[in-house]
Amino acid sequence: MTKLKLEDTAISAVTKMAEGNPGAIQAVAELLKSSKEGLFNMMTLDTLGIYGTDIYILWSDQCGRDTTKFSKLLTATQMGTFDRERLKRLAADQMRTEKITEEEFEALCS
Repeated sequence: MTKLKLEDTAISAVTKMAEGNPGAIQAVAELLKSSKEGLFNMMTLDTLGIYGTDIYILWSDQCGRDTTKFSKLLTATQMGTFDRERLKRLAADQMRTEKITEEEFEALCS
């Protein structure tokens, strides 16, 4: 079940998505302000049930805090060119056993 509702403001949406994790707050805020697709990307995270620490892991550990990479990864997932289940595994990988390679990022960006 998704957390975001039509009546949410930007602040309430970011708060719900971050679940109190300061890094996730920064990641979602950066996503919203740096990309035209930011709202859609946030909705992708919500649809997939990726919140809080998992958002931070994707943005910080997998994308190196590069919001452009983060946005591209989420857009590719929306478009079906990046596997949804793999994205969820990467987000939940607190031990950092699986990484997205630079070659994969380059392929997503082209």
